[in-house]
Amino acid sequence: MVFSEYMNSLSPAPGLSEKRAMIKKIAEATCKNETSVYAWINGEREPDMLTKKAISGVLNIPVEELFPPKNK
Repeated sequence: MVFSEYMNSLSPAPGLSEKRAMIKKIAEATCKNETSVYAWINGEREPDMLTKKAISGVLNIPVEELFPPKNK
């Protein structure tokens, strides 16, 4: 499951939802702000490889699965 699909599958309950908590955790693990994480989820930007590896570690999902190569 690619990163955006995974994040959008998390519970969006009011308050500190599962999705919001994971966004916060990813932001902390990557030393980026939550705005950046939202941009990655929405496909507005793509994280660099080091950041992708950090996200992969947090989610325990292989980088290749979260961020598959794009066919050009």
